[in-house]
Amino acid sequence: MPVVWIPSLMRDLTGGLESVSVSAKTVYEAIRAVENQYPGVMAGLCAGDRLRPGLAVVVDGEVSSRKLRHPLSENSEVHFLPAIGGGSR
Repeated sequence: MPVVWIPSLMRDLTGGLESVSVSAKTVYEAIRAVENQYPGVMAGLCAGDRLRPGLAVVVDGEVSSRKLRHPLSENSEVHFLPAIGGGSR
């Protein structure tokens, strides 16, 4: 089962759990599965049917350009990180 790593600021919603294993084929399905177990997680990660602005999704160590549509394998790991921006003046 894919593993979703819960951002530290949202772990109060999961009773302190750092990660949750879910049955899902995409990042979006994984978030919905976590939401079913721990209400409130989806609101922290999504704005409607999109990833919240300022967040990046990392699947199996790679930042995903497909975001919520990114397909998952049985052994995928999903992380959510603040998006990195800036650099020029």
